[in-house]
Amino acid sequence: MAGKRLAIRKTERILLIFLFFIYLAGMVIVHYSRHERFDSAVLLMCLPLVLSMAAVHIVLSLTGSRADELVFPLVCFLCMTGHIEIYRLEPSMALKQAIFLVIGFLLFIGWYTKGLDYRAWEDYKYLVLLAGIAIQLAVMVLGIEINGAKLWFTFGDFNFQPVEVVKILAVIFLASYLKQKKEFIISAPRRWFDMLSFKYLVPLLLIWGCCELILVVQKDLGMALLLFGTFMCIFYVATQRTGMIFIGFLLFFAGSWVVMHRFPHVHVRFSAWLDPWQDPAGSGYQTIQALFALASGGFTGTGLGMGTPGLIPAVHTDYVFAAIGEELGFLGALAVIVAYLLLVERIFRISMAAFDEFGILLCTGLGSLLACQILIIVGGSTKFIPMTGITLPFISYGGSSVLANFFLIALVFQVSHLASKKRRRMMLSEEGQGGTP
Repeated sequence: MAGKRLAIRKTERILLIFLFFIYLAGMVIVHYSRHERFDSAVLLMCLPLVLSMAAVHIVLSLTGSRADELVFPLVCFLCMTGHIEIYRLEPSMALKQAIFLVIGFLLFIGWYTKGLDYRAWEDYKYLVLLAGIAIQLAVMVLGIEINGAKLWFTFGDFNFQPVEVVKILAVIFLASYLKQKKEFIISAPRRWFDMLSFKYLVPLLLIWGCCELILVVQKDLGMALLLFGTFMCIFYVATQRTGMIFIGFLLFFAGSWVVMHRFPHVHVRFSAWLDPWQDPAGSGYQTIQALFALASGGFTGTGLGMGTPGLIPAVHTDYVFAAIGEELGFLGALAVIVAYLLLVERIFRISMAAFDEFGILLCTGLGSLLACQILIIVGGSTKFIPMTGITLPFISYGGSSVLANFFLIALVFQVSHLASKKRRRMMLSEEGQGGTP
């Protein structure tokens, strides 16, 4: 029986074996570029990740998981790429990042197999909302300020950013809320002046108010933009009301314009984006160095371990994409973007395959959350939009982001597994009915 179960998820297993060799090769190349000799110790650095990924795959096979077979290899590819880059940029942090990733894999498989069923979240939506609000209030009062933003709890040497969890709780609440209230919103009059009625705008106003509050109080432009973009995606899928989406974005940009002109820390961010050469040694330094790194990478890159990405401040967190673009070039950066696009596409595909409305909206929200986060950080690294302090999922250094994203993937896997099981049962039922005389 165990042998038959191990035989499933064959595509996932083949991809993982291929990725293991790429990961080992990347770590060895980085190590050799630093020390110009091979050391077996670098293989020990790889061992925790390789064993944890293999263990997750075995558990998925033994439990008969029917979840999408491409999602986990894509996540592993991004995690491996991130660990190679962290080992390249900040070798002293590579072991800690490996620990974060191993804990993330354990969290993923533990929640997927033994955690609360995703459908149960719908019954606790208001508790989820209160928990998110309580966490945000706690960090405003008790948190510490780093780089001008009060977003962190400190536990010894470990800094935890609770907003990484709050954003997922917010998606869960909104998916449940919109499932319950969408008929009321859909029934709103089509004329634009009728849609401005307060009773129809309550969800939009609440979303807008929360995002602007984060922007003002916590000085977190990136999270405000991320949450609002995600909420608008779920709102549109649930209601199909383009007029309300337009009103929502008008409210957000109007509020952001006011905040930019009233609060200096937001104004500095926008000024550095519009013209970093106004202060090349100060607020514009990060942006300028990132652009130089991307330009020097060219099409094929300078070679892993052969560039100078260390000139970019906070490169292992905020600008890791610029480091990838410098040393792996356009091709390496494109490979990362394609992996992200495939991951988001698979999550949206799972959303469309779900049989329950809450699962559809939940996966739509989680996929949109991931997509918006990738767009914001890649756009900031390339000066397409103002740079913000959020992380590149699964690649940037940081335990909070890693654990939150693995929790996100666990929820997606639950939806995918249940949808596949139901579809399989329906097919077997149809075959059985067709075989009866």
